[in-house]
Amino acid sequence: MIISIIFVKNVLAESSYRRDLPLMTLNQDTAKYLQENILAHKERFQNRSLNNILNELKLPVKSYIVSFGRKVGTIKGVSLIFENFHNASEKLHQHKSVHSLFVEFETPVSSAAAARLLKVSNGNWLTGESELYGPLIIKNITGPHGK
Repeated sequence: MIISIIFVKNVLAESSYRRDLPLMTLNQDTAKYLQENILAHKERFQNRSLNNILNELKLPVKSYIVSFGRKVGTIKGVSLIFENFHNASEKLHQHKSVHSLFVEFETPVSSAAAARLLKVSNGNWLTGESELYGPLIIKNITGPHGK
């Protein structure tokens, strides 16, 4: 009896631990969706592959920007952007915020591999990007402006 109560309690705790708030309930507010569903629970994604976050997102990643590491020839992470590259670039040039998440990886990526992808994708998130970055382990996740 005691074991079954503990089991039921643990199952209920797990199921209530993580309830994504649908974008519809947040009035289509992408920034709030990312804050409530990813950033507020970022420890859940740390030390796991980027594929985990990509599979849980209810928003498609449309473009990205690489962030160079301290060591020459490496990428320390990527900013996943939920807007097309052209619109995001325009906003960034105007010093406006874009809907994004910065993902820092445990192990830096070769900038040569990243450059090859960028030549093909022009900053758009395509299958090649998912294949290169998806298996990498997340060290940290932040929102725009390091929040």
